[in-house]
Amino acid sequence: MKNATKLSKVNSEIQALTSSILEIESYEATNDFNTRDGHICANIRVYDWLDDDDVKKIIKDNDLQHAEEEILIEFDENRQNNIFNHFCETEVYYLKDKYENNCDLNNPYNELNLYKRFYNSKFKAYPLKYASIRDGKTGVLIKEWYSTNEFYYKSFIKFSKRKNNTPKDYLKDLKRHEKWTFEEWERRDKINFECRQYGRSGGWFSICENSEIEDQEFDYYNADLETEEDNNEFNRILREDMEVFSKDKRQFISDMKVFIKEWEKKKETIEYFVNEIEEQTKSFKEGLLDFLENEIINFVDEELSAEASNVSIKIEDEKIKTTLGVTVNLNAFKDAFNSVKDKLLKLEIGDKMPIKIRVGAYFVEYAKKVENDVLIKAGCHRFSLNNINQILKTS
Repeated sequence: MKNATKLSKVNSEIQALTSSILEIESYEATNDFNTRDGHICANIRVYDWLDDDDVKKIIKDNDLQHAEEEILIEFDENRQNNIFNHFCETEVYYLKDKYENNCDLNNPYNELNLYKRFYNSKFKAYPLKYASIRDGKTGVLIKEWYSTNEFYYKSFIKFSKRKNNTPKDYLKDLKRHEKWTFEEWERRDKINFECRQYGRSGGWFSICENSEIEDQEFDYYNADLETEEDNNEFNRILREDMEVFSKDKRQFISDMKVFIKEWEKKKETIEYFVNEIEEQTKSFKEGLLDFLENEIINFVDEELSAEASNVSIKIEDEKIKTTLGVTVNLNAFKDAFNSVKDKLLKLEIGDKMPIKIRVGAYFVEYAKKVENDVLIKAGCHRFSLNNINQILKTS
């Protein structure tokens, strides 16, 4: 029997990379992340509530002492809880829209593509007064292009006068001036976001499925490489079992490194977004107080004398959604409405009827009969009985 030959330097590198790939293929997200229902989550649980002291401070800061009594009656514990729940729901919707739809971020490559069109066409040759001409190269009506992209057109004209004015130069210039935008876009582009809220108290917000970094498989791989110590046998496994020949080893190593690097970068990116979201919860009370302040100011400016609804509803996915951004279960809404509907229909103009029931997380305070409608007050919402009847009747 021949003596085992020591692994070559190249094979030793392949073996080390093999061990790293094996760790990736057996990785479980629960080792490093909070997970719920197969999703990697950020902790968004908050412990900051509103109280009467917050209301009084806003009254003082905004010189609203003349309406202090009405404000304190209106913004009681139930109204404060409504505002808290509404703000939390609004924040979650924003996070979902932010990460799934990039609502806060423009794709920087769109501007680059516009410049390419500008650079490769005759747009720059036509003054604005001749904007009805069609471009001979692209067939695009130049007037339409001007009106849609006027802001960019002016910057394109300026840039095209430079010595180095190709699309490649424009991209380089963009990246220099919009560094964060490019970095953030590329970070988000690495993740297939799956955003939703978990937990009885809504304390978890998912980033993506665990599978983003679990169950990852390298295209061709043999676990025997991790333990094999004989160089000749190591080469045989590569050659016969994996069809990796000596001339292919460097490319094989490169492919392994790319696989590992991409996985590590994705994991690092998920950690970045988890940390970013959890950091935002530290400024939760500040945002909550701003929300409360707006509600109080609106109440003083409008609601003290309001005689009309300020919201409408629709049914979507077995839920009632309001135009002010609140969502409640459809059946819970129907049950609450049906429990008071007959009494509402008997109200006469000027009558005000206490309701004091809860629908989901929101407290319904009272109903008031106005000339052609009944307004139902729930937090900042003034629902129209006519609107509710119409929507529920068609459901």
